[in-house]
Amino acid sequence: MPFVQRLRELTATLRFQLVVWITLIVFLMVVVTNVAVREVEYRALQNSYDQFLVESLEDVNLSVARLEAESQRQLFDELADKVKINKNRSWFLQLYDEKMMPIWTSEDSPRLAPPVFAGDVNGPFDEKKHRVYEKKFRKPISGDVYYLRCGFLNIELQEDIDVLNRSILLASISILLAAPIGA
Repeated sequence: MPFVQRLRELTATLRFQLVVWITLIVFLMVVVTNVAVREVEYRALQNSYDQFLVESLEDVNLSVARLEAESQRQLFDELADKVKINKNRSWFLQLYDEKMMPIWTSEDSPRLAPPVFAGDVNGPFDEKKHRVYEKKFRKPISGDVYYLRCGFLNIELQEDIDVLNRSILLASISILLAAPIGA
């Protein structure tokens, strides 16, 4: 009984009540801050991945324009090399003619319907577990229209977000364990 009585006396003290209140306030601040940080970082990661798609498609367009007069085999070899370089991101590439018939697709390309264009650009957008970007181009020499599509598995972005979430969780737990000590 003395232990229970001592525990009641301890919880009735002003010091204990202050520690509890400070810990609760710190907990709320940590939760609100981490939710905000997570959301901002999620958007920043997604924008970074989307920017990668835009830049990689422009790079492919330069290759197509540069190798237009050369052999088609040389173009396809260069496209395959670009896909290999970005294999760690599960990046894929598809090239369509103006009738939306596939001219070339990378080995790991998902089976997606041919692109449908209202303007010159589609995306980036999510389709069948992939983040996809599509753009219409015109060959400089012949003037022919062609369409490029590239993308990656959304799991790549999700893995980066999971790492972020684990880091935030560890930081939150550390702060919450230290809060009562500091109070």
